[in-house]
Amino acid sequence: MLAFIYGGNSWQVGLVVAAQRQSWQSKNPHGRVESFTLSALKYVSFFAEPRLLVLNNLLAYIEAEELLVECKRNDLSDLTELDILIAAVGERMELVKKHKGLFAWLEKNAKPLQALTMPTGERLGALIVEQLRAAGLTVSPAARQALILIGGDPTISLGVELDKLIAYARGSGQQEIDEKIVQALIKQETAVNNFALVDAVATGDQRSAITLWENYLAQGEDPYALFGLLVYQFRNLLRVKALTQAAVPLANMADQLKLHPYVVKKSYGQAKQFELNKLQNIYHSLLTLELDYKDGRIDLIPALSRLLLEINP
Repeated sequence: MLAFIYGGNSWQVGLVVAAQRQSWQSKNPHGRVESFTLSALKYVSFFAEPRLLVLNNLLAYIEAEELLVECKRNDLSDLTELDILIAAVGERMELVKKHKGLFAWLEKNAKPLQALTMPTGERLGALIVEQLRAAGLTVSPAARQALILIGGDPTISLGVELDKLIAYARGSGQQEIDEKIVQALIKQETAVNNFALVDAVATGDQRSAITLWENYLAQGEDPYALFGLLVYQFRNLLRVKALTQAAVPLANMADQLKLHPYVVKKSYGQAKQFELNKLQNIYHSLLTLELDYKDGRIDLIPALSRLLLEINP
């Protein structure tokens, strides 16, 4: 087995790697799990015991090019006594840029090959419940929803925050994670993240979209400020989608749009959920809403709430 797992979220990659290791150990109870090194790869055991070599982050592996040479020298895609599990934390474009030859070889030869995308909404909630249950904990519905929203914020590491909650619960003897504990232990840098809101809208997760919007309002924030962020992000989606349809490579978009590469990369993924004409209609609806609000014809809060419910990818 030569397995290759990669994705932009370190928490999710770590979960899949742990599951793969556990599965391998259950099938090979007398086998050995070792950290991946070139010397371990070249080592030949006299006892022919099963071995699993694990490389947790390809991007941090300084001997990656030597690894490619070794992969080509030996048929590592058809292993018997030695299994290899390679993981990488990063998006495809980043990995190709860092290790083009090795990434291409792994993409062609690794079985299984898993390109992970961070789940959202109910799928993310199920994953959170599963990890907390594995730690012997339950989670209240309100806390679960709060953690789903936190998971949509790219400035917060959900894995670190869950470890923090687990450590607190074990230390205090508490069996359930409730919303009060989440609010006390997890510091959110902003009331809501416009990427998280657009993610919810783009995936049709209207419940999360409205919850993000309501949480923002409950903290006394200016609804017009969030509306401005929403207009800004949908404008980015429209511009990125237009360049995509014009066959402009993602790597060139940041320079053309004069935007930060992270904003372009995030917008590129979100824009895939929409057709160009759909984005044009949404953007037009947002502009119409703004004109009506400035002319005093509507109340912004209920009008934007209705629009969030009406937007579907």
